[in-house]
Amino acid sequence: EGGGDFANINNEFTYIYDLPVGVHTYEWTVDNGFCGVSSDTVEIVIYDPEIPQAFAGFNEEICEDDFLIFNLQGSFVEFPAEGYWEIVEGPIEISDPLDPVATVFELGEIFVPLEDIVSTISWNVDNGVCGASADSVSFFLQDCLTIEVPDAFSPNGDNINDEFFIPNLFKYPNNTFKVFNRWGAQVYEAAPYYNDWDGTSQNNATIGQELPVSTYYYILELGDGTPAVTGYIYLKR
Repeated sequence: EGGGDFANINNEFTYIYDLPVGVHTYEWTVDNGFCGVSSDTVEIVIYDPEIPQAFAGFNEEICEDDFLIFNLQGSFVEFPAEGYWEIVEGPIEISDPLDPVATVFELGEIFVPLEDIVSTISWNVDNGVCGASADSVSFFLQDCLTIEVPDAFSPNGDNINDEFFIPNLFKYPNNTFKVFNRWGAQVYEAAPYYNDWDGTSQNNATIGQELPVSTYYYILELGDGTPAVTGYIYLKR
């Protein structure tokens, strides 16, 4: 089985040429008349030296509440080279470790709020005498629903923490965010809030002015029927 062409099938030392990539099996038969017939086989494996290095795909961040089964994106290999997935870490479950586009059924379940679950899987390519290579991809399963409002920010123009950012707020597009000073006057309101408050006032008397260093009270309505989230923010410069 296989391919290739013989220069002379009756010559035990014949040349064989035009061998394509693959596994080829040849049989040499000796007919010794009344003394009998014997045969033996030899296998020649041709690997493709042009097969690219292993590629496992790109890292991804996935919200736990958005998780759906999906396919991996490993690079394809041509037989007789072989490829296989190997789990490096995490609770990831896949359909077939030999399939470069195997289906991912499971990435685990988050039990500690805001704690990511990381799954890393490696795609390994064994190209025989032409060498082996491997590449890995990681999936970060994230809690995108828990809201923990920071208690401080520093809008001082250093491009670090200059705007009041509430993680996961994008999951609540109907939110309303209000901020009050220590005397109960409202200094900021947004509905919805896009994580862009820079510490300036929206109060009619001081609109656009930088608010002083102080502690402010906030009310965050998520717009999903749950009770409002309230607390204090320390604004420092």
